[in-house]
Amino acid sequence: MKHPLIVYLDTQDLSRFGDVLRGKGDAQHERLFNDLEARKLAGDVVFPVTMPLMSELLQYDAAHRQTTVRKAEAVERLCGLYAMPSTTRLAAIEMARRAHQSGLIPNSPHVEMLSDDRLWFPSLTDTLHDLRASMHAAARHSLATSLKDLTMRHRAEQILETVDWGVEVEGLAPKIAEEVGLPTEAVLASVVPFLRGEISSAEASRRMLSGISKPSVFVDMYFERWGPMGTLPNWINAASTMVSRYLSAVRDNVGPLRSAKDRKQATLLVSRLKPAFRAISFELARLSAAEFELSDEIIDSIAADVDAALPLPSAEIAAAALEAYTLQIVGVTTGGSTIEGSIGGDVLHAFYLPYVDLWRGDRRFSAMLQRALPQYRDRICGSLAELPRAIEAKLVSSPAK
Repeated sequence: MKHPLIVYLDTQDLSRFGDVLRGKGDAQHERLFNDLEARKLAGDVVFPVTMPLMSELLQYDAAHRQTTVRKAEAVERLCGLYAMPSTTRLAAIEMARRAHQSGLIPNSPHVEMLSDDRLWFPSLTDTLHDLRASMHAAARHSLATSLKDLTMRHRAEQILETVDWGVEVEGLAPKIAEEVGLPTEAVLASVVPFLRGEISSAEASRRMLSGISKPSVFVDMYFERWGPMGTLPNWINAASTMVSRYLSAVRDNVGPLRSAKDRKQATLLVSRLKPAFRAISFELARLSAAEFELSDEIIDSIAADVDAALPLPSAEIAAAALEAYTLQIVGVTTGGSTIEGSIGGDVLHAFYLPYVDLWRGDRRFSAMLQRALPQYRDRICGSLAELPRAIEAKLVSSPAK
């Protein structure tokens, strides 16, 4: 029996499949969607969702609501429950593993990069740890305000101490689900077993977040019911803008290349920027550091040690990809190329390369990655049309489980 291939789709793939589901796609993309969905249903492949994908995909305009809703549906049909950690957690996981190898932290993180709980969102905090106490306090407050007779209130409070909150919440689950916008099964799978003492509050919080992270539920809660909430849609755009401005400044500093000597000097200059490119991974790791016992001092010590930094896949990918991209835009390896507004997001998508069997990106970025990161060449696919054949070839060549 062969294990399913892990296939990382490009944001534009899922966007086009959303068009297919709202009747706006062409015949080619409809065939591709049907082919990939059939592969997924057959158990040949899994398509994980990630935070960079969701950030780029779920841009929302109430006047074009169906566009976002159908994109979310495309994600649900192709990706299902499968997800990979947010880029901040991914970088922190890699950093924690390296820190453990170096004896800087006592425990290595036991986290699978591919999960079946939809946890692409970065926050995994224990939000339900005080739920019992909060519910009890709310009930006592209600008694205090509604029962003025002290004798009756004391009797009611004695009865309150015997309440089985798990049983009570189970009956109220549909109403709670409707009010907060969650599927009833998400409430039944998280809050109810926690209040019964069957799972920890951390596990209950994880299950609740898994329910919220379902794309259609997330659109409803994040953009419509409560929203707009937070800065998710702007997060990856801000990252790309920052990287684009930095690269533009580098290009302006290099100036026109008129000779072989100019190109050699430009190549040397760009190579000296690799620590700055690598630092993207370290700064992302800081955002999820607490979950993995990482302090700023530990991260700084690893970042300062080139030998320790290089084995970190995300740091290596950031350095190699941005060095190659910069050499393109300044004209060393090409006649000079434009700086694409999506470059920051493209690099974050590339962080998942070590953990998938096939990875989709646009033609320019994919071709560049294949040259900059030859160890991943065979898993990079620069054309959606070629993806079914690439999947078939991988399935034929992959060993049995």
